[in-house]
Amino acid sequence: MQNKLNRLQVFSFALVIVSLIPAIAVTACAKSADQKQAASIDQKQAAPALAFDQGQPLYTIDIVSAAGVEILDHIVQARADIHNGDIKQAKEELSNAHRHFEAIRAIEPTTQIKKHISIVAKYLGYGEKEEIQPYFIPLYASLDTIADLVPISSAKAHIKKAEDNMNKNQREAAAQELSEAKQSLIYTEIDLPLAATEGNVTMAQQALAENKPEIADKALKAAEQSVMLFSFGSTEPATSARNNLSMANHNYTAGKYQAAKLDLAAAIKNLEEATASNNYLTANLADGLLQEAKAIEPAIEKKSNETTTRLQALLEHTNALSEHELELMGIGWNDLPKTIEQTRQALANAKLYLNYAEIDQLTLHDQDKTQEDLKQAQSYLQKGAENETAHKGVIENIEKKVQALQKTVGEKRDENASQQYADTLAQLRLIINNKL
Repeated sequence: MQNKLNRLQVFSFALVIVSLIPAIAVTACAKSADQKQAASIDQKQAAPALAFDQGQPLYTIDIVSAAGVEILDHIVQARADIHNGDIKQAKEELSNAHRHFEAIRAIEPTTQIKKHISIVAKYLGYGEKEEIQPYFIPLYASLDTIADLVPISSAKAHIKKAEDNMNKNQREAAAQELSEAKQSLIYTEIDLPLAATEGNVTMAQQALAENKPEIADKALKAAEQSVMLFSFGSTEPATSARNNLSMANHNYTAGKYQAAKLDLAAAIKNLEEATASNNYLTANLADGLLQEAKAIEPAIEKKSNETTTRLQALLEHTNALSEHELELMGIGWNDLPKTIEQTRQALANAKLYLNYAEIDQLTLHDQDKTQEDLKQAQSYLQKGAENETAHKGVIENIEKKVQALQKTVGEKRDENASQQYADTLAQLRLIINNKL
């Protein structure tokens, strides 16, 4: 958890850099006329942003947790009011809960980046190419600071395409790419339970407006389950293992081998818990990760490139499993019709294996494992397409991309493969999170 907080503090610093975009732009445009004057403008505009950063970080787990507890309090009180027949007070409690949803979104790690992407998109409507160009530079840096929290490959690719289109004076195409960049930024650990909670609270408000208190109470009961995740943090073993492995990687890279060994030992305990999951796929994959962690343990006391690679791959695999657990929880919270729920679960499983394939191909360079992962992903995609209507075409397109990946495993085109994985994973993530 401390490692995550450190990364989030780094993120807040990056936002300061992004907030300096206007100063950078002014400097770039004015240098040819008067470099000294541009430097003066840059310094004056930088001062307020730097002063702002001297306060508290823009986003902390503590703030989200506190807001989550407030939401839970309002939901529980609203349910009590419904049972007591005080519908007016129940409505008031749910209105208060909505204000906390807005507060959490305002400080999410993706929010400020999305706002600055929007600023660039608006500037495309009237700015000169030379004026807009500097606006792109800090966007890449700010995305890197949240890489451990949010998948950024797809967003980066869309921003790069937007920049290329802008340079060709294709403004509409550039704006579309920026829109897709914003859409691809999903912080599963917060976005998924937040969306489920807010959706159920909204459903309860509508039910109360229609004088259907029993339906409202059922929706709020579901909201209670999802709000627990960002109120008290995820207690899922794979998520805890991911956090400990993140620390293990950090300490091992820094040469702190004893600290890394302790972190790895903690992750092993978490993975042992994960093997007891009542979800067969989670339990099976967790066991594989557990065996790998135990195999790495004796080698962690000294530096080696092989251990560095294996430890990094173990973290990446565990991160994929953690996200998968959260997605399955979110699917359950949404109270979907059985066929849609089964479709979403199949797609979540396909995404997990696609994540594994990316790691096995690009980090471990294991062709056999990669092919097996892609075969499993393909199987789950076919299951997902069976009962899907709204996104059937998208899923079939993803199937084709997976087939293309199967044909190119082993070829030395990692950059192309990386982008293909990023695109397909982003599309699946949007469907699973009900954002497509």
